[in-house]
Amino acid sequence: FDGNNDEDKSCLPEDLDFEYIKPCSIVHYFKQLRKLELDMVFIPLRKNDFNVTSENYNKYIEAGLFSIPIVVCDIFPYNEMLQNNNLIILQKKADLIDVVKNNYENRDKLKEVGINANKMIKENFIYHEDNIPMIDNIFEQS
Repeated sequence: FDGNNDEDKSCLPEDLDFEYIKPCSIVHYFKQLRKLELDMVFIPLRKNDFNVTSENYNKYIEAGLFSIPIVVCDIFPYNEMLQNNNLIILQKKADLIDVVKNNYENRDKLKEVGINANKMIKENFIYHEDNIPMIDNIFEQS
């Protein structure tokens, strides 16, 4: 969808507040992500060889940094990351509408999922003082 063709929006409910955001460079990406104030992000991955063998969960990390909850299909690596209610996993595509409705109606729980994702990312993906000796060892051995 390029934001110009209204026919492409015909599959969306009429009462849905839909806004097209133009792509931006990586330089402005995180500023744009924060500015959007998203309620949740859906990552529509298909079960194929690339996705089920990849450990690419950048979108989870990016959204989690801003405490934005993630909704994903039940495939690796996301289904392995489910800890402490830090993301929402769909068992089948048909569940998406129910998940969106339930989380829209239960915003406190949705917010908690985003906060848990943020904690998980800070504990597992960000450098902190406990990681420094391990990183030093890697470079000393090189």
